[in-house]
Amino acid sequence: AAMARPEVIVGFGSLLSEASARTTFPNLVDFRLVRVRNFRRVFQHPAAIFFERGIAKLETHEFCSLSTEPAEGASFIAAAFRPQAENLSMEEFHKREEEFELIDVEFEGLDGGTGTGLM
Repeated sequence: AAMARPEVIVGFGSLLSEASARTTFPNLVDFRLVRVRNFRRVFQHPAAIFFERGIAKLETHEFCSLSTEPAEGASFIAAAFRPQAENLSMEEFHKREEEFELIDVEFEGLDGGTGTGLM
């Protein structure tokens, strides 16, 4: 069964790059920088894809992926965008982000607007 497409996606790692976001969502619209409050970004978990692609460096322990965790009072800059009807499915998005628990978060646009998206 196809997964529902979220109205807005909030990216905090490679999805901060519009070019990277367009590899999964080539027709995205409304790409912008936003602030997510009460979370922080952390490098804390090994990413299977680093091992699968042979880019993990075991000898120097370079194999952690960026994630987020709740942190009262903290904030970080993220990107928000709206996926459009895409050739790539939400299943492919979930595969890209398989290391993560995707949750709805509130964000503030750097221009002062607010919204909610899937992070």
